[in-house]
Amino acid sequence: RRGFGFSLDLDQGRLAIGIRGGTTWDSGTGSVLVLSVDPSNLLQPVSSWGEFTSANGLPGDRLGHSVLWQGDTLFVGATGRSHPKGSGAVHVFAADGEVLLELAMLQPDAMAFQLPQMREFGAVITCDGRHLAIASPRSGYSDEFRSGAVHVYHPDANEPSGWAEEAALFDDDIVILTDTFGNVIQNAFDVNELGREGLYLGDSLVVAHAVSPYYGSLDEEGLPTPDLVPACAECGMRFYRLGTDGVWAPEALVELPAGLAQRARKGWGMDGPLAFATGYDTLLDVWSTVAYGTFDGGSTWIPSDVLPALDACDRYNGPVASTPQWFARSSIRRGTPCVPGGASTRVIVELFGRTDPVAVGSFVPDALLQLTVFPVPAHDRCVVRFPAVGPWRMALIAVDGRTLRRWSVAGDTDELFLGDLAPGIYTVQAEQASDRGFGTTRLVVY
Repeated sequence: RRGFGFSLDLDQGRLAIGIRGGTTWDSGTGSVLVLSVDPSNLLQPVSSWGEFTSANGLPGDRLGHSVLWQGDTLFVGATGRSHPKGSGAVHVFAADGEVLLELAMLQPDAMAFQLPQMREFGAVITCDGRHLAIASPRSGYSDEFRSGAVHVYHPDANEPSGWAEEAALFDDDIVILTDTFGNVIQNAFDVNELGREGLYLGDSLVVAHAVSPYYGSLDEEGLPTPDLVPACAECGMRFYRLGTDGVWAPEALVELPAGLAQRARKGWGMDGPLAFATGYDTLLDVWSTVAYGTFDGGSTWIPSDVLPALDACDRYNGPVASTPQWFARSSIRRGTPCVPGGASTRVIVELFGRTDPVAVGSFVPDALLQLTVFPVPAHDRCVVRFPAVGPWRMALIAVDGRTLRRWSVAGDTDELFLGDLAPGIYTVQAEQASDRGFGTTRLVVY
């Protein structure tokens, strides 16, 4: 389904998957699929609540562009929703049992909005309980003149949605020039998209990613086509802080290193004291991710480390995620000459362990092998598939850590007979005989 999985959020065993719509802007209202996830239920670890949409949804809404759980509230962005000054809305749902009840639809006040045109409101949503922040990255005077905006809300029990608009934050580096009649002078300011790829909210602080817009064609999922690498001379992280006077004000700007001259969509993320930005170095012809750290809890962000690409074939168009102990990033390979035949899609997820869990230190890539086991769950037999021909050293490990079997495999698949195993969860471990790689995967037996 076109647009399936464009966004997702997992919280307290509930998984929301955005289904943004069809291949053109006007097709598809969009919806969100909600699942319960319970790994302890061996027979049915995932169960569906169903698929939900807005009661007043319209074709072209793009509902499901973004999703966010906050307690029992689910926020769903609809970036194509009609608006008096452009497009975008955020639908607010309440979870009641395994049903979503629509509470309200958030759209900024058109009269109070400070720019003539708002576009793609709801592209990114974040919430820390005290504030709700929603990005509209294409806000501005027109498609040619825009800076983007981040709308901040505070809790208000008198509002149907439970939230009232507090402020709209803009890119203050943009200077708008007008003639003597008040008309905007063409090419008078840079074009940016504030909050296009990332948005962080915490401790009265908003951090929005600013990126130069994509020029050229996008695929049916809204990602740049394989031959399109967007320019990003103005990429950076922009900080806004809530002052003691109750006013949000710009605080700092961190630019990407000069070497990372181009960007990958969604290759940006932030989690507490860490931030990451993935880019393409046009001089070295390689993708890499820069890690940033703040050392005083404020906005002094310093590039601290570089996580290199797995190899030159990777296209990092997927999201990144981090905790103080590890970092993960995904890449999408599409039509690269490194793939035999030059036309295929391959998704790779890399995990990095942090050698220093306190300060921002070195990141070490794990040589993880991509193992797959099917069917899931399995009963009397299963098949393990390896990324390459062996030899492999294998082990089957119980949930308590006991090694139940050891054996060797020469090819790229192996069939396991499970008749002597009790129902439960096991780990299949594979190691290359040359010690160049190591991987594990889960085996569920019923």
